[in-house]
Amino acid sequence: QFGALFNLRSQICRDGPEVVYDSSPGARITPGRKHQVVAEHVGEHLRLEVDGAEILRLRDFFPSRGGRAALYSWGKGARFDDVRLFCRDTPLDVSSLAVPDAFYERGAYGEASRLYQDIARSHPESPEGDVARYKFGLAQLMLGRFAPAEEAFRGLDQTDLAGWAAIGMAESAVRRGESGRAVAQLQRARQSGDPEAAGLVYANAVRLFREAANRSDVPGAAALLR
Repeated sequence: QFGALFNLRSQICRDGPEVVYDSSPGARITPGRKHQVVAEHVGEHLRLEVDGAEILRLRDFFPSRGGRAALYSWGKGARFDDVRLFCRDTPLDVSSLAVPDAFYERGAYGEASRLYQDIARSHPESPEGDVARYKFGLAQLMLGRFAPAEEAFRGLDQTDLAGWAAIGMAESAVRRGESGRAVAQLQRARQSGDPEAAGLVYANAVRLFREAANRSDVPGAAALLR
């Protein structure tokens, strides 16, 4: 969404709440100006570009497969011109993660876990192996198996997915009712140096607030909203 929330910012949302956002001047609509906006979804990567500058980027490990695009405006005065839609052909080469991903998205978390674990063990030093280990942790969380999930996330501390692993640990803590530990892990994610993982901290902190009985139940979470 470009110029979301009455033109306060731009944001990427998933299942309702915003996931990442940018409130800088370049992420807001300038009345009377014609903006060039590019929204791109390639594989598990989403990005929003405005007037030649990228303002938002998100890695979505389980991307939406809706296959639709839409344009809308809230209120009067917006006009869309020179709209173009491009679609890539179906690739011939498919990642080994595609099969367990399909099981995960259908709710077959046990079978997905087994296949993720096989890939992680077969490719322990590769980026694909790290992603498989991360997704194994997510599948274990869905099964309520917190110990193996957290073990998988801890195994990613020295990888490029360290920020995402911290978010996984935070999710485990939330499910176990440990709000303080969840906040600590979200702070780790923010400090990880991964801007995409850090961007998810806000959405998770908002969820902590919503699920807590009151804000005093989650000390430290307020700082994550700034």
